[in-house]
Amino acid sequence: MGTMEIPQGPYRSLLQRYPTHDAWMAAEPEDMALVVLSELAVGSRQVCLHNMAATMRERYYQHWGAERTPDRLRVLAEAYAWLKTAGLLVQDPTQGDFDLVSRRGAAMTEEAFAEFRAARRTGYDILDRRIAEKVWTIYLRGDFDIAIGYAFKVVEIRMREKGGFTTNDMGERLAKKFFKRFDSEAPKKGERDALPAVVSLFIGALDRYRNPAMHEPAHIENAEEAMEVLLLANHCLRIVERATTASTEANDRA
Repeated sequence: MGTMEIPQGPYRSLLQRYPTHDAWMAAEPEDMALVVLSELAVGSRQVCLHNMAATMRERYYQHWGAERTPDRLRVLAEAYAWLKTAGLLVQDPTQGDFDLVSRRGAAMTEEAFAEFRAARRTGYDILDRRIAEKVWTIYLRGDFDIAIGYAFKVVEIRMREKGGFTTNDMGERLAKKFFKRFDSEAPKKGERDALPAVVSLFIGALDRYRNPAMHEPAHIENAEEAMEVLLLANHCLRIVERATTASTEANDRA
């Protein structure tokens, strides 16, 4: 099912974009949203998820397979919901059961849509999942120092894991030992030359944010400033991964 020739019918561009069941089910809501928006923008003035889903069910259930149709429509509903949350579809003020493509939605090009998506990314989307899953609810409730402390704890734990160090290694000692082990094998001279600056960055970040955040009274009370520090921890974690990757690649070439 789903690999046969796509039948003619409304919303056919969705099937062309996601021609197999696996492709359709793997689609992220915001990716499918642009295709849905393009279909709705050239259609009738009023739109409705229920009517759209009913039309697709009637037209394509044999193509999809009856047992897979509900799953397909659930993914479609997620994309539709994303458009409403983003303000690209709005409720029709004259008929509450219907929606309208907003002025921004009607003017949306593929390039503008990509920029729009990027601008809507939240801190949770940007943060590495290992940090986000640990700190996001703490951050949302306003415990910024605790969230920051845990974020840098994730960084330290990863450094110990990759370097084979113990919990006795922390802060400045951990930073020096870690980069001495891994960056000494960095394949590029520029990366080796930058080692002192990178070590200083880690020492400063861990000293300034990791320990005070966990042991002293609150000193960051602004959500934006707290997010900036979480992103610093995120950047440090990225550096750790890059350093270990560079070391592994160097060893593979040896």
